[in-house]
Amino acid sequence: MALLSTFELIGQGKTSGVFQLESDGLKDVLRKLQPDKFEDIIAVNALYRPGPLGSGMVDDYIERRHGRQKISYLFAELEPILQETYGVIVYQEQVIKIASAIGGFSLGEADILRRAMGKKKADEMAKQQAIFIERATKLKFDPKKAGELFELMAYFAGYGFNKSHSAAYALIAYQTAYLKAHYPAEFMAGLISLEAANAENMAFYLQEARDMGIEILPPNINRSSIEFTPSSPKQILFGLQGIKNVGLAALENILNERNTKGPFTSLFEFCKRIDLRTSNKRVLEHLICAGAFDDIPGTRAQKVHDLEKIMDLAAEHKKVAATGQMGLFLMSPEAHEKNENTLNEDFLYQAIPDWSNKEKLEKEKEVIGFYLSAHPLGTYKKLLTWLNIQSFENLLKKGQFDNSQQEITVIGAGLIKSKREIITKKGDRMAFVMLEDTNSSAEVILFPNTFKKVESSLASHQMFIVKGGLDITSPHKCKIKANEFVPIDLFFQEWPTIQKISCTLPGSLSESDIINLKKIMQPGKITLEFIFYENGKKLRLTTKEKVNATSDLFEHLESLQIKPSCIL
Repeated sequence: MALLSTFELIGQGKTSGVFQLESDGLKDVLRKLQPDKFEDIIAVNALYRPGPLGSGMVDDYIERRHGRQKISYLFAELEPILQETYGVIVYQEQVIKIASAIGGFSLGEADILRRAMGKKKADEMAKQQAIFIERATKLKFDPKKAGELFELMAYFAGYGFNKSHSAAYALIAYQTAYLKAHYPAEFMAGLISLEAANAENMAFYLQEARDMGIEILPPNINRSSIEFTPSSPKQILFGLQGIKNVGLAALENILNERNTKGPFTSLFEFCKRIDLRTSNKRVLEHLICAGAFDDIPGTRAQKVHDLEKIMDLAAEHKKVAATGQMGLFLMSPEAHEKNENTLNEDFLYQAIPDWSNKEKLEKEKEVIGFYLSAHPLGTYKKLLTWLNIQSFENLLKKGQFDNSQQEITVIGAGLIKSKREIITKKGDRMAFVMLEDTNSSAEVILFPNTFKKVESSLASHQMFIVKGGLDITSPHKCKIKANEFVPIDLFFQEWPTIQKISCTLPGSLSESDIINLKKIMQPGKITLEFIFYENGKKLRLTTKEKVNATSDLFEHLESLQIKPSCIL
């Protein structure tokens, strides 16, 4: 993970968590502007408001900044006042300076003029305009141009911002951007800890950290602190406060016990040592499901299954330790000693199967709000390889480097993060779906015709393959206008058209392998081609028979060291 300079980070719009610079719209302005000095950040803070955005001031500023729009001044005396903002009147202080330099106003009079312009009172404005032109004329300025300048000042004064105020904001913005650029793990750990009470925000910044190349290490009952902590320049250790329904009192008790008496060796030993009044069954279940106990014996499934029994035994052990009287009147001394020894032994879990990877991930998402140990899409790694699925990040880059200005057809896959349905002007229903893959996301637009086809699937499935046109008007965010939107689990049953199955053969393939391969292939409508090398040349052979695509076929091809690929 190469460190960016502060201005590189700002210019790339990687400003999530940076004071005043983290909205999507402002990120877009920063990418267009490419700030390279502190004054640019001051100006952005002043300009990014509804008035300047709506008036076109922001676009003018950006175009002039890059030399694509000519900068001109009505009077040469305006250049030193407006040079830093490329001839655009951005600040209230500039209005005051112009009134003083061109109209001969005192600073006090100029401030009264500024306030009058801000309030836009017609009678007061007419009065002030007459005074301004009269005084400008006395100072040998062209009265007609002075009138134009007054109109320009009046226009911009309504949007003008106090520079000193903007500079103070810009300083904090630069300082936080500096920390993010030079101490990314520390910065993101602090930011995520700050947002731990808001699961949605925390998940957003966790993904942001991953996008920055920082690895998020799972929570660990023997290593994690309450807050998120950097464990290396490229790693953040998950903080225990990020697990839902685990209260501060429980965490303080757990960490105090760990710090004074050492690490925990088993779940039973853990329960014997901590205060089970603050760490109830729900708390411990959430810790287990988040993976906090993965480094001690037992699977997650075993720990959850036997948790109640373990807690009861631990409570009994505490009672014996506290009173020394359990069973004194109910059993012989020998039996009592045997019972106490049993309580001091470690707990033996029942032999039950562990959760599937999918179930583990679903429980992680439930208790953390984020897929931590893996991504559900990883379960479909083989299928995504067969289909040549690229990440949304790569699809976006593909659009950025395509100069044809024509819509590009792309194919991606991801997990539904959010969906929003709307009614069109014609009364039809459509939807905007946010899909996320392992390291990026895309907005998928389901127009009415497509939405009708997939509506029932949207209610019952979470992971989809999408095919459609990449929106080339959105250079910084992957947007796909979907033609096809099919659940991954139903790909072989519901995908409408597979153009071709291409199979790259290994160096050697026996006759029996070919016979077996022919047996497993079902007749269908899909063209089948084989790719092989002969005398160093790549050759393609298309079969007469067409086949049907099934998961079993692709699995069998891979078992023979044949690399299958679907052309969709």
